[in-house]
Amino acid sequence: MAPISLRTYRERLHFITVPVLAIWGENDRTIPVSDAQMLVKSVKRGQLVIIPNGGHAPYMNAPELFNQELVRFLSTCKPSATE
Repeated sequence: MAPISLRTYRERLHFITVPVLAIWGENDRTIPVSDAQMLVKSVKRGQLVIIPNGGHAPYMNAPELFNQELVRFLSTCKPSATE
């Protein structure tokens, strides 16, 4: 879950080395999709999923799709020898 002030941390995001999944609602009016794009571009291993017609809480708008994407992402998060 991203804080509303995500841009406040912009200069520190590149320190994140773990995989990051940003699941955003297409119609989120609280935090724009541009913040999600900035997040995934700022971290080394970022992925973005846009939930069609989703709002600020896509886990409530489309729980099945949200959970499907989360499980897919988690299945790719296998620790390497350097982590």
